Amino acid sequence: MTKITIYASLMLALATGSTTAAAEITGPSKLAVKGTITVPGCQVQGANPDGDVEYHYGALGSALIPATGDKPLDPQTKTWTVTCDALTYLTFGAVDVEHDSASLGGDTNFGLGNINGNGKIGYYTVYMTNPKVDAGDGKGLQRAYLFIGKPNDSNGVGQDAKYMAHGFSHGWVTSAAGTGVTPSPLMAGKVFVVDMTVQPYLASSAVMGGPVNSDVNLKGKVVISYSFGL
Repeated sequence: MTKITIYASLMLALATGSTTAAAEITGPSKLAVKGTITVPGCQVQGANPDGDVEYHYGALGSALIPATGDKPLDPQTKTWTVTCDALTYLTFGAVDVEHDSASLGGDTNFGLGNINGNGKIGYYTVYMTNPKVDAGDGKGLQRAYLFIGKPNDSNGVGQDAKYMAHGFSHGWVTSAAGTGVTPSPLMAGKVFVVDMTVQPYLASSAVMGGPVNSDVNLKGKVVISYSFGL
């Protein structure tokens, strides 16, 4: 939400003669409305100097790579907290930099990069839970719901948990499915919180295009772009 400061001045020029004299209006009245529209500043807590929130998996042995199917790695959960200096609605878009390298298709599957030429290392999901919003009214963090601007997604009403989706908008809303409110209104606040759980899967050696003959890095990266609105 933009911050709008409005003040008005009503200027009346009146004569100050004796009590028996009629007041004389010497000019037109003026009402001035002025203000400043500013964009709130927001910061992601826990991000590194480059603005990234990292999920580290360290060195993984090639023995983990399955002959068939996918090998799930341990999920990691981090709490994302976005703090703003003014009351605002907050949404964010998600764009998977490595989307074409995901070994399993779908908007909610994100790529881990390529290996052996066009081989695919695997994919991962991002599961979002426990959405909360602090409106700065002294009540602290309050329950919220998650919305994803994705076609045919519960007609736009909120849910307690959602998978992040590549190419779509996400946000904190006030109501959930079954309330009769469609679409759910965005929830205004100064602090926005959500838990994001990353669940990676390593693809089979066949999908990777052969064995791992040298060190290879997992390259999963999603660009999160925030938007503010009235």
